Amino acid sequence: ARSEAAPAISARALASGAEAAFLVQVGACDGESFDPVHALIKQHAWGGLLVEPLPDLFTRLQATYQGVPRLTLANVAVTDPGQKCEMLRVPPELVDSGEAPDWALGVASFFSDRTAVGGVGAAPQDYETYRNLQVRQEVTCVTLPELLASHAVKRIDYFQV
Repeated sequence: ARSEAAPAISARALASGAEAAFLVQVGACDGESFDPVHALIKQHAWGGLLVEPLPDLFTRLQATYQGVPRLTLANVAVTDPGQKCEMLRVPPELVDSGEAPDWALGVASFFSDRTAVGGVGAAPQDYETYRNLQVRQEVTCVTLPELLASHAVKRIDYFQV
């Protein structure tokens, strides 16, 4: 699993504190792929709220963190009020079969013109592979204040989107 260096560095600094950190992660994917905080959750008993809107990835997220205390998982998307709740994504079967690149698993968006799922920043050969195979998937949506209130989040030490 790939991780981002800069967030992991600041997260490690938090992990050295006496009290276990509390994080909110929006777009948790499967809890391992492309995740800079997975090891910190496992090694330092971080608690938190992990958010993944896509049902199949949410199921993988549940499996990744089964039995891990102090974590709450939410199967919702965080949006602006009144936003249409349909995401454009590459079907996970294409990634699992190797027909689409690994990074396509973690890319979904409400906006096709802003991310690699819509071709922005993707290698032309990769985009051609999945361009006509993308799907729209309805997801449950809440605003960030609604999400935090519904899970009684009082403190956030680390916030990742």
